[in-house]
Amino acid sequence: METNTPTQKYNQNHPGYYRESNLVRIERNRQFFRIYLQFHPCACGESDPKKVRFFSVLTGEKNSKVKSYVGSTASMEALQAELGKCYVQCRTCRKQVIRETYKKAA
Repeated sequence: METNTPTQKYNQNHPGYYRESNLVRIERNRQFFRIYLQFHPCACGESDPKKVRFFSVLTGEKNSKVKSYVGSTASMEALQAELGKCYVQCRTCRKQVIRETYKKAA
């Protein structure tokens, strides 16, 4: 005797529906992320997603890594909320900030 739930029966009758809808959400998040970086680049102007990182404005407020939201099916509200807690810095600018911090401390 098979005990399929209504959800399991729906999934069997509509294969690929959730996979397609998830792929659409992931692509939507990636496009939003690219557009966000065009309007919110690093102070030096760098906006390449591979070269920038997101740092929390307020310590302890971030829920997760921003880039993990981008490659997931997270809602736009969750992605926007997480981006709102961060600022963008490229690797070069981050190194300069760290060097200046250590020079002041010495």
